[in-house]
Amino acid sequence: MEAEDFEYPASAVPAAIGADMLWVHIGLRRLYAVTGADTNAGTVDAKVPGAMSHGVVVNHGGEVVDAVALDETLSSGKIAHAAKQLI
Repeated sequence: MEAEDFEYPASAVPAAIGADMLWVHIGLRRLYAVTGADTNAGTVDAKVPGAMSHGVVVNHGGEVVDAVALDETLSSGKIAHAAKQLI
């Protein structure tokens, strides 16, 4: 469903620019046959929290957020908090 006059960003980076909070709520998809990696793994890389305004990242989808990049962004102070759902 699309709202009138709403444009979807081409990637997560433009959506994160200036954001105070990023709630990642996409699941992992099928595996790439060649690499064995999930197709959505790493969707949120270092560029995404780096575009935020000292915000919070909530990761609902496992490996969708690059854990190393998130840790580096937290350590730099660019974002204040991060949370990950564990089931």
